[in-house]
Amino acid sequence: MDNKFVDGFFVKAPRAGAPEFVKGSVSLKREEFMRWVAAQEGEWINLDVKESAKSGKWYAQVNDWKPTGGGMPQMPTFTPPSANPFKLDVLNTTNSPAEPVKSFDDIDDSIPF
Repeated sequence: MDNKFVDGFFVKAPRAGAPEFVKGSVSLKREEFMRWVAAQEGEWINLDVKESAKSGKWYAQVNDWKPTGGGMPQMPTFTPPSANPFKLDVLNTTNSPAEPVKSFDDIDDSIPF
């Protein structure tokens, strides 16, 4: 990946005495920045704000990362219990895939409790 910097876009660390919620500042050199933006393709331009390891200076770099593998992962499909061939039929006292019980009158009611 090539380092792509933004013309006319300057990032600075918070000024001395800035409130804690101020995380930095951005300055735009309007004409230079507008020319750079006009030369870019696509609907979005993503930028990463970074700090130089050598000088400690803050800067913005284009983030052109693209997902691989065709986008969002697919959720597994739900199989409703009625379509599950391994479902136990609670009305069938033998719990076999044979003929299920048609009514409660067919259930053996000699349960010892």
